[in-house]
Amino acid sequence: MLDDERCIMCSRCIRYSEEIAGQKVLTFTERGTHVVLRTFPGTQLDNPYSMNVIEICPVGALTSRSFRFKSRVWEMSSTESICTGCARGCNMFVWVRNNEVLRLTPRLNEEVNDMWMCDEGRLKYIQHTNERKVLNGCLQKKDGVQVEVEWDEELSRLISDLRTYKKNEIAGIASPYAANEDNYVFLRLMRDIIGTKNLFFLSHAEKGKDDEILIRADKTPNRSGVRLLGLQSVEDGGNRKR
Repeated sequence: MLDDERCIMCSRCIRYSEEIAGQKVLTFTERGTHVVLRTFPGTQLDNPYSMNVIEICPVGALTSRSFRFKSRVWEMSSTESICTGCARGCNMFVWVRNNEVLRLTPRLNEEVNDMWMCDEGRLKYIQHTNERKVLNGCLQKKDGVQVEVEWDEELSRLISDLRTYKKNEIAGIASPYAANEDNYVFLRLMRDIIGTKNLFFLSHAEKGKDDEILIRADKTPNRSGVRLLGLQSVEDGGNRKR
């Protein structure tokens, strides 16, 4: 959203859109005493990196509708983090107030994302984080209805079911969304305790989603970590070593 009365016509947003995002869409019109920032006729600022103009605007003339006036900067706490939207791993700040994520802003790292973020990474992360869908217990289907049960009961049932299969009939699927430590413990469980050699992970790559700036087709944050643990994706035939 643009507040015309704040704009000082510095042209930062115009140059960013053309030189970084590659979309020639912004310009000044009615030049003179009534000059204003506008889009070219028939166009709109809708490139995948459009929200970066918020950070480079020196006077707050361009603001995000999703965050606009929700909080003052000094009312929030900021934490350094990494975007999990794709394999790029953009460095960012997470801004929180009252245990709710209100906005994300890029954090400078010239070797990864410079000082930019994509719009999808900003908005989806906030949406998923604030949904508060947390696994609070175990569900079992009994008489066609899912009911909540204690962890001990569910683990006992799981162990009992696994014992009905041979080792080579069991497969483990690691997650490129999980941390290295979690995947390592999972692999130790599958290899050393259960004894299966059928271990895989899902790649979650979307063809045609790469671009020349930041966005990567691989939508998982830790594919490299899973590969370093010695696994291949299901698409590559999986891993049946050791």
